Amino acid sequence: MPVYSIDNCQLLVCDSVKDLGILVDSKLKFSAHIDSIVARAKQRCGLFFRGFASRNFFLATKVFTTYIRPIVEYNSYIWSPTAKYLINKIENVQRTFTKRLLSLQNVPYLERLAILKLEPLETRRIRADLIMYYKIINNLTCINPSSVFNFHVDTRSLRNNNGARLVKPINMINSLMQSFFVRSIDNWNSLPTDITAASSLFTFKRLLSSHDLNRLLKGDIA
Repeated sequence: MPVYSIDNCQLLVCDSVKDLGILVDSKLKFSAHIDSIVARAKQRCGLFFRGFASRNFFLATKVFTTYIRPIVEYNSYIWSPTAKYLINKIENVQRTFTKRLLSLQNVPYLERLAILKLEPLETRRIRADLIMYYKIINNLTCINPSSVFNFHVDTRSLRNNNGARLVKPINMINSLMQSFFVRSIDNWNSLPTDITAASSLFTFKRLLSSHDLNRLLKGDIA
């Protein structure tokens, strides 16, 4: 390991760092961050079940979506995992919470979500990625799309999208293949052209909401 110093003061080696609430290690992995947010979310789940006698579905769902789910979704663009065991670890927060509700204990997970009008956490992260892809591709952010994506079409036409398809890079290290600008390329390319070529962000979100994203899931949702 190289030794770095400033004004003859040696800098200590740091295995991980937290920036804007996201914990990343020296190998550009977010396993520790995921462990942290899952632990916090489960702790808050415990507070709800210990502090409230009511198991009313509306109250429980409201508490979960307002005070618990945001913990495991904050800035998911940065850290959203592709490894199945990490996906399942995050999903287990919602799986366990819904299973503790009376009369739903023996109901399959997807059926519990349907009753509570929820959806898998992985589905929500996939949708968030795709919405951000649309924003970048259509110049709705400060990010130059041609600096982060390679397109099958002329980038000069991307202001109107025209159903642009992305080229997935090859021969990249694993940590970069799991990064935001790469991990959802296959998901983006799998969308019908009428969705990716939507004329506005509102239209894109509306069309995406009616598209079945569960078929893109890698985690266990049975």
